[in-house]
Amino acid sequence: MKLTILLSLIVITQAIAVSSYSQTAKLSLDMQNAKVKEVISKIEDESEFYFLFSSKLVDVEKSVSVKADQSGI
Repeated sequence: MKLTILLSLIVITQAIAVSSYSQTAKLSLDMQNAKVKEVISKIEDESEFYFLFSSKLVDVEKSVSVKADQSGI
C-alpha cells in the first residue's frame, strides 16, 4: 500500500512538472560595460520577468558585459 501511494505521488509530481514559460523562454542580449540595473531593466522590458532586489545587498552600479543569443533565462 505504501509503495502504491509513493509511486502515485511520483507520477502525479512528474505530470505537474511540465515545461512552463520560465523554463522555455529565450532571450537575446548583447550589452557591453552596462550597469547591472540597466541589464535587469532590459531583461524586464524584453520578457515577462520582474526582479525584486535590495540595492543595499546588490551592487547595481557595477559594470558588466553580457552576450546571450537565444539563451534560456
